[in-house]
This record gives sequence, structure tokens and C-alpha cells, in this order.
Amino acid sequence: MKKEDNTKPAYKKDYLYMAYRGKEYLWLAFAIISVVIAMYQLVSGSTREETWYFIGLTFLSGLFYSFNRYRRIKFEKREAEKENSK
Repeated sequence: MKKEDNTKPAYKKDYLYMAYRGKEYLWLAFAIISVVIAMYQLVSGSTREETWYFIGLTFLSGLFYSFNRYRRIKFEKREAEKENSK
């Protein structure tokens, strides 16, 4: 029989929290993939216009990553305050 881990906060099992965390990692993956593709296109000699799309996608993905990270951290603080007030 498994013992339940009581050291983990309850909100970390919440689907909304997992969605925040999942979207955060998804945007980070998009940023990393677009950096790799942009570097490959610069090295392979593709036109600069094609490369700018992936450079723009990198900055956009980084912006969305930071926004989702900020929102997740805010969610964690709010949930931790709720647990401490009980």
C-alpha cells in the first residue's frame, strides 16, 4: 500500500496548476526549437527573411514563457497563502 506524500502542497495536484506549468514548458520548448532552427538557417545560407520569422518566434515564445511563469508563481503564492490561513 502506498503512503500519501503530505509534504507536497495540495495545489500542486490541481489541474489548473498543471496546465500553467505545462504551458510554461511548452513555450520554453518553442523558444528553444525556434533558436535552433534560426541558427541552422543562418548557417545553411537561407534567405534572411526566412530567418527573421524564427527569430521573431523566439522573442514571442520568450515573452509568453515569462508571462506564464509570472502567472504560475503568482498562483503558487496565492495558494500557499490560502493554505497558511487555514
